Amino acid sequence: MYELNFNVEKEIDKIKNDFLNGSSIIVRKAISLIQKVLEFNDPRLVIDVAEKIKNARFSIIAIYNLMNYFIEQIKINPDEFSEKFEIFKKNVDLATEKSIQSAFDSLFKDAKSVTKILTCSYSSNVCKVIKKTYEEGIQTRLFVLHSSWRGIDFHKIVIEKAKSYNIDFTYVPFDSLENTLKQIDIGLIGADIIFHSGAIINGIPSFYMATKMENKVPLYSVAESYKIATTIKIEDGFDYLPPNLVTKVFTDNIFKSFLEFKL
Repeated sequence: MYELNFNVEKEIDKIKNDFLNGSSIIVRKAISLIQKVLEFNDPRLVIDVAEKIKNARFSIIAIYNLMNYFIEQIKINPDEFSEKFEIFKKNVDLATEKSIQSAFDSLFKDAKSVTKILTCSYSSNVCKVIKKTYEEGIQTRLFVLHSSWRGIDFHKIVIEKAKSYNIDFTYVPFDSLENTLKQIDIGLIGADIIFHSGAIINGIPSFYMATKMENKVPLYSVAESYKIATTIKIEDGFDYLPPNLVTKVFTDNIFKSFLEFKL
């Protein structure tokens, strides 16, 4: 029996009850917990903890997919589980990097003037795309739609990120959205789940924003391939956006086993 120098169940509860961060960040918390367990050099223990993480919050398909993937990799060759983990961790980061690069190349790389972007909810991936525009000297202005759930003002998180990147921003209350859309070039949001059809699930008020944008402004999403799902399960605080509301999902091809379709 191992004497762990940290409380596994408590760490898993933190992951289960994290409603502030998006799935890309929560996934990395799960990976950090797995890394702590690796020091005991026992693949059975690693698998046990990975199973507990996987089952902690089914609605976060990214965790479910990645823990399943990692468990299978260990079972194939238990003697190399530490090496497998390093490759796995690197690929998770690479998936995010390539998704962000794909969005940047398609939407901003050749921009000749200021691109006005509307976003909502809070996506670390969207924030990273916006940060990249600043780093590459691309002029953008961010419009952030009011996004609040369980007393958390997600729009304020996005605005603070924009400030730290020196990106011009405008807060958009619901009653100003119609007029604001007249200025917008593109919509850009993240996704907690993506589907074969091109539909997505993302934090509220994504559906409201998407319906207002329909046939007026293109709406794009950026999300990693490990967020693919085949069944629809919508958790409180999230919206389902059918494919007709999403112009394109920018993703990667790192976890090819999840991508049986082309976005």
